[in-house]
Amino acid sequence: MVIDDKRPIDIDRLLIVTFTKAAASEMRERIEKALERKLMENPDNLHLQKQMTLVHSAQITTIHSFCKSIIQNYFSVIELDPSVRLVDEVELQLLKADVVSELLEEEYDKESEEFLHFIEAYSTGKTDEGIEKFILQLYNFSISYPWPKEWLEEQKNSFDVSSVEAMEKTEWMKFLVDYICSMLESLPEKAAYAMELCKEPSGPLAYYSAVESDYQILKSLAEKKTYQELYESFESLEWEKLKRISKKDEVDEELQEEVKAIRKEVKGVVDDIRKKYFYQSVQEMFEDLVNTKEDMCVLLDLAMNFYDRFQEKKMEKKVMDFNDLEHYALNILISNHDGENITYSEVANELSQYYEEIMIDEYQDSNNVQELLLTSVSKIRFGKPNVFMVGDVKQSIYEFRLARPELFMEKLKTYQPWKEGDSPYQRIDLRKNFRSRGVVLDFTNFIFRQIMQDKLGKVEYDEDAALYLGANYPEAEENYAKSTEVIFITDEEEIETEELDETVEESQRELEARAVAERIQSMMDEGFKVFDGDLQEYRPVRYSDIVILLRTVSGWSEDFVTVLTGEGIPAVSDTQSGYFSAIEVKTVLNMLHVIDNPKQDIPLAAVLHSPMFDLSSEEMGKIRAKDKTDDFYDAVISYMENGEDDVLKSKIQIFFQKIEQYRRMLPYTSIQQMIEHILKDTGYYEYVSVMPAGEQRMANLDMLLQKAQDFEATSYKGLFQFNRYIERLHKYNIDFGEAFLSDDGMDAVRIMSIHKSKGLEFPVVFVSGMGKQFNLQDARSKLIVHEDLGLGADFIDVDIRLKKPTLRKRAIQKKIALESLGEELRVLYVALTRAKEKLILTGFVKKLEDTLMKWEKSKDRQSEQVSYLDLSSAASYFGWVGRCLFYPNSLPTEITKRSWHQFILSEAEKAVEYQFDKQALVEWDAKQVYDEKIRTQIQKHLSFVYPFGLEQEIPAKFSVSELKSKFGQDEDAKAFILEEKSTESEDSEEKKSIPIIPNFMQGEVEETPTARGILYHKVMQELQFEFIEKKEDVEKELDRLVEKNLITTVQKDSLDLSKIEAFFDTELASQMKVAAVNKHLFREKQFVMGVPANTLPIESNSDELVLIQGIIDAYYEIEEEIVLVDYKTDYIPCGGEEEFVQKYSPQIEYYALALSKSLGKKVRSKYLYSFHLRKVIKI
Repeated sequence: MVIDDKRPIDIDRLLIVTFTKAAASEMRERIEKALERKLMENPDNLHLQKQMTLVHSAQITTIHSFCKSIIQNYFSVIELDPSVRLVDEVELQLLKADVVSELLEEEYDKESEEFLHFIEAYSTGKTDEGIEKFILQLYNFSISYPWPKEWLEEQKNSFDVSSVEAMEKTEWMKFLVDYICSMLESLPEKAAYAMELCKEPSGPLAYYSAVESDYQILKSLAEKKTYQELYESFESLEWEKLKRISKKDEVDEELQEEVKAIRKEVKGVVDDIRKKYFYQSVQEMFEDLVNTKEDMCVLLDLAMNFYDRFQEKKMEKKVMDFNDLEHYALNILISNHDGENITYSEVANELSQYYEEIMIDEYQDSNNVQELLLTSVSKIRFGKPNVFMVGDVKQSIYEFRLARPELFMEKLKTYQPWKEGDSPYQRIDLRKNFRSRGVVLDFTNFIFRQIMQDKLGKVEYDEDAALYLGANYPEAEENYAKSTEVIFITDEEEIETEELDETVEESQRELEARAVAERIQSMMDEGFKVFDGDLQEYRPVRYSDIVILLRTVSGWSEDFVTVLTGEGIPAVSDTQSGYFSAIEVKTVLNMLHVIDNPKQDIPLAAVLHSPMFDLSSEEMGKIRAKDKTDDFYDAVISYMENGEDDVLKSKIQIFFQKIEQYRRMLPYTSIQQMIEHILKDTGYYEYVSVMPAGEQRMANLDMLLQKAQDFEATSYKGLFQFNRYIERLHKYNIDFGEAFLSDDGMDAVRIMSIHKSKGLEFPVVFVSGMGKQFNLQDARSKLIVHEDLGLGADFIDVDIRLKKPTLRKRAIQKKIALESLGEELRVLYVALTRAKEKLILTGFVKKLEDTLMKWEKSKDRQSEQVSYLDLSSAASYFGWVGRCLFYPNSLPTEITKRSWHQFILSEAEKAVEYQFDKQALVEWDAKQVYDEKIRTQIQKHLSFVYPFGLEQEIPAKFSVSELKSKFGQDEDAKAFILEEKSTESEDSEEKKSIPIIPNFMQGEVEETPTARGILYHKVMQELQFEFIEKKEDVEKELDRLVEKNLITTVQKDSLDLSKIEAFFDTELASQMKVAAVNKHLFREKQFVMGVPANTLPIESNSDELVLIQGIIDAYYEIEEEIVLVDYKTDYIPCGGEEEFVQKYSPQIEYYALALSKSLGKKVRSKYLYSFHLRKVIKI
């Protein structure tokens, strides 16, 4: 249009709207470059010269910037103060919190019966936080409509339902009936298939009668069209029982089980529908709905009241938010409205005449307000359509921001195809994809033809919606993308060994990250090639060509970065969380809390213990030990005045001097300046710079300074308000993410959310987390809201404390859940279409073989699409994609499986290779170094002995069990440490070879002595001593442990009951029972204590403190003294009791010392109980 020779227009007569500033900037730059090229071809063209001037002021903008320009130019129309400013998100949340709090406080003062009834019914916990959330939720929904208060009023009117017949005509009921019919639709076909199986040779013919009855029931249900009809059918529904089949019938067991599985599935669906939507009579459903009306009207009145007050508060503060931009602009453009009758203002008419064309990018993400805004300034209302919309509804992934893809779909369905017919409303289908290889497009089409349906994703993935190849990739000789890959990570092979528990207990996402790292490394090693558009040739893939896309970044990206970097693969992630959990940020914020109010124990303790003031754990313990009852602040003051440790007292005095100095600065110092001063005064900024990831930590503190500066620009002032500002960020889950260190030029794998990847493209894409469960939490609340169906609430009878969901709530719950699933379908589409050349899907699937079989059997045999039933019941992306892999015409897809077992085996193989390489280096022939001087230097360096080697090798921490084995014992004693009786000689033991593959990988492992020991200790920890009077009581107690799932039946049966009964016959057990009755018996007490290294049985003269940790089996208090008990399950040979006592005495002494130190009480006695000897032994 701008360069049209016949009818050129000026570029400032176009309104070009997109949704991000970055996109608007890029669009302006591209237009400018295109104009430059045209001007170079025709330098004397005056029109083009003019456009080069106008392009910088042209309306190529975001919707909010456009609204802002309308307000700035026409603010007087609505009498708006021109000094009003845009408020940031956090200040906005603070304002909302203040207004809603004031509103509820006033309502409480009025003491109206209706309000108090609503509060009693719907409040949660001891605060009004739940009520506040409901009010704000309604407010947020309302402002996505052009006339917010009218929407709220409509919701009130929706509860005016006078009869069951009127209820049947509501929008939510129409949706519910349609949904139920859709769920029932595919069930008759499943029953018919089961009937066919019954008639197969060797089929379960005896089941035919029951299955045919199922078919008739399901067919009848599927034909019902109203809720009343459905209710009557469900009410009278009875399933026929299957007849028995005996072995002499010679029935194929597989066919028999398949019929039973199909029947179980269809009955499950029907029974679930009956349970959720037909749980009481239609009349009772209606009455519950009527009974919620009064409470809902109270809530809606509160929301409308909040709307008015919030607008007033913003005017008072002279601020506005982004929603205000849209609504103020709308009020300028529309002078009056009455339902669908709208009177446009002179401003709207003026702008409509001015703009020759309106172009909207990403139209699928528009909402109702934006639609009306842009229509107001168009020529559509004058019968001259001049709006050009570009978008892809399959990529509408912002419903959580109240985008309305229905706006796009309405035009997609009603506009005529380009150049077909004479309608001024025409549609151009841009089918070609110029990004991706054929293998990516073929896979994407294959998947979405089966799963993207109008009923769920709001798009029917037909020939018009499919992707067609537009990119031209030259053929490569080898190592290029020929297929899409699916990698299932599974837990089907479990490791059953105790010794390696710590190495194999990895989370599912860490295991998935390892699988991704392994595949990336294999691509690098095998020289996988990608096409370089700049070089116009194939080259080996780089890390920077690869992206890992995640539905949820929080938690996942951190694990993926850790695993990838641990495998030597550089990786970066721009997360939106983790900022407030960074230790350096927490420390400074805690300091600000202490300055504001030092009588806050947790921030106070954190600051004292931080590097700012460097109080050690022992010093903190001294403060608390001196004063165990008062608040920690009072304890600190008390120690400063009366403590014994002068060094510690000095540290506390310095702390309070600093706090007092900072408090005196507050009246004349901004928050930003205060933080700067604290960082400099304490040296904390320099300290974090030398910590691991110091650059990141400094960037985080710099970011905190910037946020403090931003706060100063708000209407809130002072340290108290800043601390409140930060608390609100936490409350509303606003986390900036750690400060981003630019990765420009880095050759690293990028990890990002699918939402953030929209509009981008990458040569190699991993879509990970495909097995992660969908988050459908939005539908689980006492009260839920849907923009079209309104409010769904529980019916709550406060008199009898009864709560149950109304049918309306159940319908809205399902609507929200289905729309969330539809959004997930579109998010998956965005993810799969980011890949240019190689697409790899990864995810964790439990019990893979069973799941694959379930997917295979669920396919619809009369359709090439996954059934609506299966689509709507899927719980993850793999729940959709996995089913597609079993449908006809499946594409050549590489499917691989990775399990725990394979990764552990891989680690074992690496360890073995390392040992072989190390041995080869040890045996290297030094004569091959021909230069004598070099050989001498090498030998000198290799033979160097670090003079402080022993001190260096002292661990920072020992367990008591480790120390037990370090006390001087002869060879016989060392051999005796083994808990199994050994019949083999030392010679035969030495001749044994160590297998390269560990025992735990060679098959099932028998019960180990360690496992038995753990079991006996667990039992002794959980037994209720006070209830054991006779031998029979022991078995009763064990049965209780099984019932409580504390031990299994198998574990119980493996116990030698007589060994436990023998213990309860001892005097020691009698004393412990008395202690248990008096609450003086304590079991499984963990402890950590510090002792000098030179007092331990290790080679060291150092007095450096070493931590000793352990768990004390049991102790009890008697007359202010302690009796210590330790249980042992060791095998003790005949005459071995003395050695047994010798072996465990050091361990018991450490336990006694730990108890004495921690409790300040004397240890009267120490006992071992040997289950093998059935004997109490005093130490």
